[in-house]
Amino acid sequence: MMPRTSLDPAVRLPSDADGALNAPTPDWNRIESSLGGPRGSLRPSPGLPDGRGTLGGPTYTDGAAIAIATFAGTGHARQAHRALAQIAARATDLSNNLAVHSTERGSMVIYGHYASFDDPGMRRDQKRLKQYTIDGKRVFALVMPAQLRASIGLDTMDPLNLHVVRLRNPDIRVLYTLEVAWWGASAYGSTSSNAAQQAESMARQLRRSGHEAFYLHEPHRKRHSVCVGVFDYQAVDASSGLESIQVMQTRQSFPAVQINGATRSTPMDPRVPKGPSKPVAPILVDIPRA
Repeated sequence: MMPRTSLDPAVRLPSDADGALNAPTPDWNRIESSLGGPRGSLRPSPGLPDGRGTLGGPTYTDGAAIAIATFAGTGHARQAHRALAQIAARATDLSNNLAVHSTERGSMVIYGHYASFDDPGMRRDQKRLKQYTIDGKRVFALVMPAQLRASIGLDTMDPLNLHVVRLRNPDIRVLYTLEVAWWGASAYGSTSSNAAQQAESMARQLRRSGHEAFYLHEPHRKRHSVCVGVFDYQAVDASSGLESIQVMQTRQSFPAVQINGATRSTPMDPRVPKGPSKPVAPILVDIPRA
């Protein structure tokens, strides 16, 4: 266990023991069956849960920060602001770069604001915070990258943005999609400067062809994706690992993933890199929360 901080004992950090972690695991399959049912019946929602964007803290542009404390449950924003005040009072040299970032799911006390996770400044600040001490004691039990996203809502979002799926189905724990193309740094080269536009254009083209396509921008990863289909917890059988008929049918239309605008292949035998090759197959990914 990480050492306890020198902050007020009322400040709860993720490393602290929490009885909630030992609560019985709910039967999510039963719950989600009643909420969403089989694929195709995921129900629309009129909007976000009450309180999104009104929980306190400044408004951020997309990017990244360093989380030093997280809070969930009733009153999470209030707890985060109280922790921020206590941290700022003790670590006065950090106070100008501290803030609270809140969504409907929870709140974080964060340090800094960076363009992406690989920002050199972010790496330097993470190292500094991990080594930060007061009275010889390490202060922060949690120092980890965190994605920031400005408050968004269905009324202002492009219907082809993948986050729409989560906003329409806030009560469903697991939702999957098939990532059929992406642009970003890889062994196949770097992404182009207009990668975001390319992803959006491809998603719209697939829509015109009758596919349930979406695009996803992840600026903190410098990655832009195109995904097809929406699948619930039945997408993969837990016991056999086999994918559902709906997922396999979608794969038939997309046997190979496109990376940075081109279809890619990989050796059938990794030990023989110049031997026979096979297409890099699209992967089933969890739809991230907005």
